[in-house]
Amino acid sequence: RLKGLKVNTDLNGLCGIVAPPELSPAQHVPGTLKVRLESEREVAVRPPNLDSLEGLDALMTTAQQEKLRQILKKLKAEAENCVQARRAAAADAVAAAAEAAAKEIAASLASRL
Repeated sequence: RLKGLKVNTDLNGLCGIVAPPELSPAQHVPGTLKVRLESEREVAVRPPNLDSLEGLDALMTTAQQEKLRQILKKLKAEAENCVQARRAAAADAVAAAAEAAAKEIAASLASRL
């Protein structure tokens, strides 16, 4: 839950989930964490401006809890997509390196003959 914000005071009291930095399309702001709010807006927040709600479901409405579950589900799906994309990129890089090595070996063998 956001607290103590001096600039965007309208965000104080909103709940959200800390998002992994690599999932954020926004530029990283040093000293902050990306928080995806219940409104699905993403903001950079300094740790002192966050209160953990872990185990405090009673402080949230049922609608807030459901919205945060949906956001968590989306973040997990985005993380899985990111992992799959990185795996594919790594596989492509390995294949390209293997192809280049094979061509180099073939050229070396051809020059010896």
